[in-house]
Amino acid sequence: MLELDLSTVEPSLAGRQAPQDRVPLQNAKTIYRKSLVTMAEERTKRNPGATGTAPLTTGGKSVALKDGAVLIAAITSCTNTSNPM
Repeated sequence: MLELDLSTVEPSLAGRQAPQDRVPLQNAKTIYRKSLVTMAEERTKRNPGATGTAPLTTGGKSVALKDGAVLIAAITSCTNTSNPM
């Protein structure tokens, strides 16, 4: 039998560069604002013409995906993909 106290479960987002680097939802705004400046500087070094937006078509509509947009994805596997054996 496995018991889980749901009051101890904390809503989180996947980390910026790696999903395991989770960000507690209550800290997401602060962490995002701190990292936004660094992300923009890194992007400008790689591509001086970059604007922080990207075109996206979804559901037949074209929109501009901007820095700070939250995308939701689910990646599941029945195997351990980090272990090639």
